[in-house]
Amino acid sequence: MSDTPTTLQRLKELRQMWRDNNFFFTPEQQQAYEVLSQRRKERVLELYKEGRVWSGPSEAGKTVEEMEE
Repeated sequence: MSDTPTTLQRLKELRQMWRDNNFFFTPEQQQAYEVLSQRRKERVLELYKEGRVWSGPSEAGKTVEEMEE
């Protein structure tokens, strides 16, 4: 899906507008946010189905010797 970065950027902009407007969306903004959120959820599910999401233990902070064991 090529519009993923655009979707994320637009969601970020809408969240900022929400904060700036005392935590309220206009009806048009609410509808746009719901559409973009649904699109994002579908993309994440697609990534899980394709097996492109790491769900194992973290290897961060381990030495090379520990990872080889």
